[in-house]
Amino acid sequence: MRARTVLFDETGAPEVLRLAELEVGGPGPGEVQVRAEALGLGRADVRFRAGRPPGPAVPPGSRIGAEAAGVVAALGADVTGFAVGDAVNVLVGGDFPVRGVHAEYVNVPAGAVFRRPGGVDAVTGAAAWLPYLTAYGALGGVRQLLPGDPVLITAAPGGTGVAAVQVARLAGAVPIAVTPSGAQKERLLRAGAAQAIAMDEGDLVERVRELTGGRGARLVFDTEGGPGLARLAGAVGRGGTLVVHGPSEPRSAGWPLHVEEFGPGDVVRDVARLRRAVAFVDAGLRSGALSPVVDRVFEGLESMAEAHRRVEEGRVGAVVVRVGG
Repeated sequence: MRARTVLFDETGAPEVLRLAELEVGGPGPGEVQVRAEALGLGRADVRFRAGRPPGPAVPPGSRIGAEAAGVVAALGADVTGFAVGDAVNVLVGGDFPVRGVHAEYVNVPAGAVFRRPGGVDAVTGAAAWLPYLTAYGALGGVRQLLPGDPVLITAAPGGTGVAAVQVARLAGAVPIAVTPSGAQKERLLRAGAAQAIAMDEGDLVERVRELTGGRGARLVFDTEGGPGLARLAGAVGRGGTLVVHGPSEPRSAGWPLHVEEFGPGDVVRDVARLRRAVAFVDAGLRSGALSPVVDRVFEGLESMAEAHRRVEEGRVGAVVVRVGG
């Protein structure tokens, strides 16, 4: 069987992405073959394509994509707990170049496949799994948070940012969303943020201090993982935690706060932690307490470059590509 697959031969702008028909054999021992129905995109995908962490990419012919939703097409030897036709989500770790799932059919380890909760369609599933597992893990499995704790979430318009807002809210904390401009504030408030701060409307640290009665945030989740760590440190209350999505830049010695680097792989590689996270997300989706915000759905793998550009625009919510055929 041949399946259309998204590849790129050099890092760069979205135009480097191309479609190729690759031969897909049957699943090997311990693998599940999934027919993709919808593909989730996030900042990690566009950074990887551009040659930034979570790379390195390995062109030519590098695969891409961490998240998909679809149905089980075939089972390899020794796989239990799934049946052909099951609705599932797929989440692979950092091995994008080899295991990237932005394709019509993929063979993935059974441990990367999760049952999709009843009533959750493919588009919602593709928008939900990676952002919510990331948010749950980054917020310490919500164990660090107490009711009323202020939680600051940077780059909140993205799928992971919106997920973190809702996870913090579900834990009883007070999510404060940071957005590049005031144009996105209203949508973030509708998505569950208690407060929204626009970067173009004054000093971030001063606004956080005002909103928290001078205390600062109990936890700051920097979903970008980029520069500006020292500035964000000023928004953390004494004894608080700064969680950075991905490798952080050097920090100042003597900071009265804990800095933790975090990535989705930290959850995926820990079986017990992953089990708790999956149960949390599954229950939240079933109850409606977690409700993914989808910015836009693109039709067909041919629209992948356009979808990448949409992610780079920083709109509120997740971007999904529905797989045609």
